[in-house]
Amino acid sequence: MRITRMILVAIVLVGVVSCGQETQTKVKKETEKEKEKETQSDTKTEAEKEFEKGIQFFEKGDYDKAIVCFTEAIRLKPDYALAYFGRGVAYEGKGDFDKAIVCFTEWIRLDPDDADAYFSRGAAYSEKGEFDKAIADYSQAIRLNPDDAETYFFRGCAYRKKGDSDKEIADLTEAIRLNPDYAKAYFNRGHADARKGDNDKAIADYSQAIRLDPDDAETYNNRGIAYGENGDLDKAIADYDQAIQLDPKDATAYNNRGNAYKENGDSDKAIADFTEAIRLKPDYAKTYSNRGAAYQEKGEFDKAIADCTAAIRLKPDFAAAYNNRGNAYVENGDLDKAIADCTEAIRLKPNFAEAYYNRGLAYKEKGDSGKAEADKKRAKELDPNIDK
Repeated sequence: MRITRMILVAIVLVGVVSCGQETQTKVKKETEKEKEKETQSDTKTEAEKEFEKGIQFFEKGDYDKAIVCFTEAIRLKPDYALAYFGRGVAYEGKGDFDKAIVCFTEWIRLDPDDADAYFSRGAAYSEKGEFDKAIADYSQAIRLNPDDAETYFFRGCAYRKKGDSDKEIADLTEAIRLNPDYAKAYFNRGHADARKGDNDKAIADYSQAIRLDPDDAETYNNRGIAYGENGDLDKAIADYDQAIQLDPKDATAYNNRGNAYKENGDSDKAIADFTEAIRLKPDYAKTYSNRGAAYQEKGEFDKAIADCTAAIRLKPDFAAAYNNRGNAYVENGDLDKAIADCTEAIRLKPNFAEAYYNRGLAYKEKGDSGKAEADKKRAKELDPNIDK
């Protein structure tokens, strides 16, 4: 059998903890502030009653009625800072972040020393993708309340979205220092470690997150990926087993375990896992491509071609699927189709060493030594270890 180069879409890292969870936390905190004020008075004003009704509607998910109540509270008491907060988070609930920012800006004008006001506006800016403004607001919140682990956590999220892993890690580290039991911060820092290629640190952070929250399937999945990247496939598979036990409907865990089985040389178990992942998520293009690669390992080239074709149908710009199908065509002796697929893979991903390598093999089989050598040379320029 020719040694062709298949691309296994090897890891599906579960996303970091959502950085859009600020609202509920701050609603609780600001509501508690308001209740503390109420205990100092025997009677509630009409504005306070409207505010309280607004919070109740908000907690039920009825944002329109909540906005009506908060607006009435503001009409009754124009300097009611928390009513602007309430209306702002209700607008956030509706996805109207521009109006939310207007409300939070008024809250800041009325109460410029309230760290939560800056935090809330920072959250809205983050949702809009305006990360520099979000970071500026989170930074002001930290100046006003330097001991709030959550603000460091969410500023870290904003740095991540800007692609600044070092600052993200610094903020998550501070969040952990302030709250050593902050499982989500360990999870996100592990994710950042993995993106930087430091799998040992990622494993350590994921392990801490698991210690603090042992029922989180995503953390086992991500630690499994880090173990796999370190070449420890048995530990990777054990973590995927646990992730699947905790969440049997998680297609990514089946996909990832399938990849680990394939890397471990067990194509049958790999195919079984890829098949289950596809059953759970029928539009999972990566898994079709991966199962195609596993079929190719077994010499079942027609099935490999069918799976790669399905992956391309689902994701027409999927360079790895074109490469893998090209591999299968080479093995099946359909060299023109192999060359066409590898050429498309290169068009989609110009520095795709494996596609050059495989196209070179196809040209060699066709007897075109000039093109074969040119592709082999280009493949080795892109990846000096391509033929080892």
